[in-house]
Amino acid sequence: MLKNWQLLAIIVLPITLFAEVKIGYIDSQKILTNYQGRLELEQELETAQQNWENEATQMKQEIEQMVAEYESQAVMLSEKARIEKQNAIGGKQQEYQQFIQQIWGVGGRAELKQRDVMQPFVDKISEIIDAIGEDEGYTMIFDIANMGVVYADEELDLTQRILDELNREYIVIEEEVFTGFEKIEFYVFKLKEMNKEAQDFGLGQTLKEKIRAAIIKMESYEEVRATTMTNAFILTNITTTEDELIEEEVKAIGRIADADFMITGEVEKTADIITANISLLDVKKEEIVATAEAKSAGDREEDKIIMVSDLVAEILPYMQTED
Repeated sequence: MLKNWQLLAIIVLPITLFAEVKIGYIDSQKILTNYQGRLELEQELETAQQNWENEATQMKQEIEQMVAEYESQAVMLSEKARIEKQNAIGGKQQEYQQFIQQIWGVGGRAELKQRDVMQPFVDKISEIIDAIGEDEGYTMIFDIANMGVVYADEELDLTQRILDELNREYIVIEEEVFTGFEKIEFYVFKLKEMNKEAQDFGLGQTLKEKIRAAIIKMESYEEVRATTMTNAFILTNITTTEDELIEEEVKAIGRIADADFMITGEVEKTADIITANISLLDVKKEEIVATAEAKSAGDREEDKIIMVSDLVAEILPYMQTED
């Protein structure tokens, strides 16, 4: 399901005429293949794909049923009635073709979904490579996956370092030592995008990442492991995408994941104004204990950050567990 995703552009750092040249490379295909979170990315894409395919199948079956009814009744229908039914069938077929184009055509929802799911992964890799490049004085770091390279010194290969950093969150820690307290575990679901503008800008995933990052910055909180969430979806037999979950499904997933809090929400964009609202579900109490709504002053990055800070500030007082 995952396409051969071009992870990175070449990173080039300033070169002076007599500066020492330090070069490294990565293999993006190897990173994608060995990333332990790949299953989660594939599952989200496959779920969306399956939902669209089911919808397309249902539309096709409706057309077939309309055609069958028309053929069985045609000899008994008046000219006017036949034309009306033919037009109805033609309209339904056109609607079906438009749906196929809208989902799987160039720039369609399937392509946008692929980008939406993969972008946080790509961003993580970019951040790691940027850090290595800047901290260790690399002149250039390039991707050999699609370059037709016939020889490269393995000592220049940074692929495993990138993988180790990416997969750190999936390392099973057999014994954890807590310094006086256990952290509060939470999970933020992708916000539901309520209009086309929000979908086009991928705001559901963008705000999810910003909300989780804002909470993680505080030492008292930690995010539920991604593998735990994947298992929770499997064990509850829930195939709905996380931005379409109903409250009861969120509760069930939270119980299986043994989380303290779950955060869901919605977002829409009108012109430059982004409006978001979130709900905080206390898993142990099995109820929503807080809600928050905020509007951005614009659609700049700093406007989104301020809006997210306002949202998190409203729900944090309720993100406390009983001793």
